[in-house]
Amino acid sequence: MIVAGVYGNETAPLSYQLFFFTLGLMSMSVIMTYVRLKTNSVWPAVIFHMSHNAFIQKFFNPLTLQSTDSGWYLNEFGMVLPVVIFCISIYFWRKGQQEFGSAQSASELLSPQKS
Repeated sequence: MIVAGVYGNETAPLSYQLFFFTLGLMSMSVIMTYVRLKTNSVWPAVIFHMSHNAFIQKFFNPLTLQSTDSGWYLNEFGMVLPVVIFCISIYFWRKGQQEFGSAQSASELLSPQKS
């Protein structure tokens, strides 16, 4: 939908939008992975994703004054939100490495603990 021009904005070039959307997506996946591994449940990640969509699309966008340059900075296709989420994801990446170890395989983390 983004590549077809159906979802995004008309201000910034498509390559700019794709870069920052991907940066935000990958950064949020780090945070949601940490929450998933910490809680051993997928539901906190689902709620995180739902809350993100609701707040961005239904709360913050209508609240923000729009100008001709807004597409460069706002929403998940602009620069601000993905950069902030990236900075937060670095914290969760480091926290996850400390708590879960960097050498463990994904199958060890996702498999039930044996007693």
